Formats: sequence, C-alpha cells, structure tokens
Amino acid sequence: MVDPRIDNIAGGGSYTPQQIANSTLLTHQEKIALLKNLNAKVTGTAPNPDGLGFSPEEIDQAIAEVKKHAQDDAITDVDISIGRQSNA
Repeated sequence: MVDPRIDNIAGGGSYTPQQIANSTLLTHQEKIALLKNLNAKVTGTAPNPDGLGFSPEEIDQAIAEVKKHAQDDAITDVDISIGRQSNA
C-alpha cells in the first residue's frame, strides 16, 4: 500500500521539486525517492504521461537541498545528544 502522503504529492503533479525538498510531511529518504522518480520522468527514463515541465537541473538542486537538510539534521542530532551527555 502506498503511503497517502507520498501518493498525494506524487499523484498531484502540482508540486515543484523545491516544494518536495522542503516538505515537512516526508522523510529525507521519501523526498529523495520522489525526486529521483521525478527526474527519471523528465529525462525520459520513465514514462511521463503528465508532461512534467521540470528540468533535470532543477530536480538535482532539490535533491542536493534534501541531502544538505539531512546532513544538517544529523549534525543537530549529534549536537543535542552531546549536549545531553555533557549535562548528565
């Protein structure tokens, strides 16, 4: 069964790569999967019946943004856990 959050975004066709990258409803992994699927459609390696008008570069930028957010979140998580350990 498809997660309704992903189905809504993937099936809606009205979300830009940047909107997907900045969505608070999806995990980093879900965002990357959606953006890679979108990239496959716009580059012709997957069916594109909706005629999506995004460039591969726009999608690559969104993927890079998601990866940066994931890295920033990981650093924040480490900082928080280190802070907790040092206060214990």
